[in-house]
Amino acid sequence: PHGQEWFAMVAPVLFKLPLISEALMLCNGRCVDARVVENYAKRGKSIALQPGGVREQMSSRHDQEQAIFPKNLGFIRLALRHGMDLLPVYIFNENQMFKRVDGF
Repeated sequence: PHGQEWFAMVAPVLFKLPLISEALMLCNGRCVDARVVENYAKRGKSIALQPGGVREQMSSRHDQEQAIFPKNLGFIRLALRHGMDLLPVYIFNENQMFKRVDGF
């Protein structure tokens, strides 16, 4: 909601990088660990996450739109359990900004 503090959930590996972890914390980035997400949900905080995660990012192609959803949609159960609203968002053509080099 407008004016409410929200937190972006990001890959845990990013918090192992010096300076990146501090920058993420300053921008309300938090580790996408089940315990952390549950804690913020209990406190009624707004959470942003990408269900496809790193797997979706690494398998993206500049010539094809795709979204990957894991078999375990725990974030939906979490939202229902805590009475949180879900706002699905899809950004079209963002994968066309850069070409991914195969093998990375």
